Amino acid sequence: MLSTAVAVLGVIFGLSVLSTTESVDQPISQATDPDPAVSSESEGLNYRYLNFAELEVDYDDFGDPLPAASGQNFTAQSGDMKQETLTIELPLDGSIEYKMIMAQGNSAVYNWSAVGGAAYYDFHAHQESDNPDLFTRYDMGESTSRSGSIVAPYAGQHGWFWFNVSDGPITITLNIAGFYDELVKITPE
Repeated sequence: MLSTAVAVLGVIFGLSVLSTTESVDQPISQATDPDPAVSSESEGLNYRYLNFAELEVDYDDFGDPLPAASGQNFTAQSGDMKQETLTIELPLDGSIEYKMIMAQGNSAVYNWSAVGGAAYYDFHAHQESDNPDLFTRYDMGESTSRSGSIVAPYAGQHGWFWFNVSDGPITITLNIAGFYDELVKITPE
């Protein structure tokens, strides 16, 4: 009896959430200057924002609700999840770049914070190609912290360039968790 009551409350709560949640009509990618040939749909990834106002609840023959959406924002990962914390000392006017080597569809979450002042950051990616000047910019600005997540739209290097814009040395702490091959320091050529 208790399980039936819990199930009924779950359905009522679920329908209430579906009817009151605001719709999210945003592009799949928040990237700046994305390559129009590279999108989650054209590369076989299946990611989209769900507009709850447009979803309908269907029921099976027993009156139980069926999923409103199935598997749309899920990607199985074949490797082990990694978690790393990196501490980076940046002198006045110093810069550094770290990248995650990721396969298409790999995902990661991150946050970084700077102590001692702000840093200019450029979160971007380089696709494995013959032209090293091609890149995708995800996010950039000046801040003392930033958090986010990424699903790699293509295989390549995805990561951060930091430049110390403060009046003295700063310390950046980068936390990453996700599916990527390795985290590498990029040395300028």
